[in-house]
Parts: sequence; C-alpha cells; structure tokens
Amino acid sequence: MTRLAALALASLLAAPAGAADLIYGNWTPAREYQNVNVMPEAFRMIEKETGGAIKWKLVPGGQLADAKATFAAVKDGLMQGGLAIVTYSPNVIPSVYAIYSTLIFGADDPVAASGAAMEAMYLHCPSCLEEVRKLNAVALGGWVSSSYVLACREPVKTLADLKGKRIRATAGGAEMFKLAGAVPIGATLTEAVSLLQRGGMDCQFGITDWLRSFGYGDFTKYVMDYPLGMSGPALGLYLNRDTWKGFTPEQRKVHLKAGAWMMAKMAIGNFIVANEEGLKTLIKDKGVRRRQGRGGFRHHPGGVQEGRARA
Repeated sequence: MTRLAALALASLLAAPAGAADLIYGNWTPAREYQNVNVMPEAFRMIEKETGGAIKWKLVPGGQLADAKATFAAVKDGLMQGGLAIVTYSPNVIPSVYAIYSTLIFGADDPVAASGAAMEAMYLHCPSCLEEVRKLNAVALGGWVSSSYVLACREPVKTLADLKGKRIRATAGGAEMFKLAGAVPIGATLTEAVSLLQRGGMDCQFGITDWLRSFGYGDFTKYVMDYPLGMSGPALGLYLNRDTWKGFTPEQRKVHLKAGAWMMAKMAIGNFIVANEEGLKTLIKDKGVRRRQGRGGFRHHPGGVQEGRARA
C-alpha cells in the first residue's frame, strides 16, 4: 500500500461515525404514515440540529429487509436503523414480546398507552434492554397504536361468526381469536395484502387507517365498529449500537429528542387524526361499511355508536 493510500484509509477510519449518510430501512409501504409524515421530518430535525454532520436516508417498502429480517439487518449493519416489531420474530426480544402480548381494553388512548408501554420497557424491564443490547442495537422510541378492529371480506356481526375465520393477528390478538374459534395467521402487515387479494385470509386485525395506507380497504369492505384492544410497543427508532456509540453526547441527545417527537407524532397524528380521517375516506370512496358487534361482544367505554367514526 502506498503512503498516500495509507493516509487516505487512516483519514476515513478516523472520521466521525455521523459524517457519512446513515440508512433507515422501513418495511412498510412508501405511502404509509410513518414514511410520509414522520421519519422525513425527524431526519430533517437531526440533520439541522447536528449541523449537517448526521444525515439519514429513508429506504421504505422493504427494499433492504422485511419485518422479520429487520433485527438482523440492524444488528449486522446492513442498515443503521429501522422499524422493529417483535411480534414477527417473538424469540428475538422475548421480554418485549411479553409486553406486546398484553392487550389493553376499556379505552382508546394511544398517547397514554404509548407512554405506559415505553415506561414499562425502559424503567421496569431490565431484560428488555439487555436483550436489545445483545442484538447490537439501541431502541430510542416507540408507540402503541389505537385500538384494533376487525376488517373482513364478509360481515362479522356475532362472536359465533368468528369460528373458522382466517384472521391476520399476532401475539395477544392471536390468542384472543383462538378462544373464539378463529384461525390466526401470523402474516406481516405487508404480507396480508396479497393474502386478502388471493382469498387466503378472511379478516385483517388492525387500525382502520391501515385499510387505506396498506390497501386492505380494496378487499375488506366490512369493519366491525367495536374496539378489540391495544398492544405494543413498536420500536420506531431501532438503531445499530455501533452507530450509536460513534455519536457524540450531543448527537445522542438529538436522536433522543427525535425519538420522543416521533413517538408523539405517531400516537397523535397517525393513531388519532389519520385513523379517523382514513375511515371516513374509505366509507366515502371505497364503499367500506361499518358494522356493530353483538351476540357475545360486550359493550364497554371504548366502544362507539353507529354513525360515528372511531378515533
């Protein structure tokens, strides 16, 4: 190696980790709320507050890793950050999966639920943090979505109607539907699209805005107007630990701030505002119909009356 080449290599190795562009790979579609309204703004915030030293590039649509492979991709440095949802790989972070498997009934407050879930993970679950550390990662923020509802190809009005239905559901939701005689399918949110299209699945279990952003509303025309629990946390700013270690203390503070902003934007902007607007749009433009649950479904304060959009 020439002396000039050696000096160039030494210069590259000595450069701060934040000097190069970093990659955030997301497996959700490019038009999904997080990719359109959240991460671009969070990354602009980071670039501005680090004086341009750290620039993040968003790569959506699973181009680098799908939902199941995200943990390995971040661990190995294929991408420096991503959206990590443990229900698709429950053995990767089993302690976080235990939190995610708990369904919250009786209220539809994603702001309070997101704070509670992240508090449980950060302050009361040392094994959660240790398992993330062993994966060479750092989790800087997450959220709990609004209450999930059933969206089906055919009307589901009673508990008995669930028997034999093939429903995309994971963690606590899957166990709940097993008790009702349904068949839970552990597909990811993106995999569910083709399953619904081909008739390999009867229902999607999730928030109403996903009918719009993932395209489920083209196939699931009947939405049960009854909340069936909240779960989380999704880890929205899941970073490679080596990358994190390369940041200066001030750059870490900027990322922590961005993670907190991301959490609030998802909880309020996506799971309250966009969720309500999305259902109204689907009813108007896609012919989606809202149906109230009865015959075994008990009403509770989280329910809503016919003719009102869910928040």
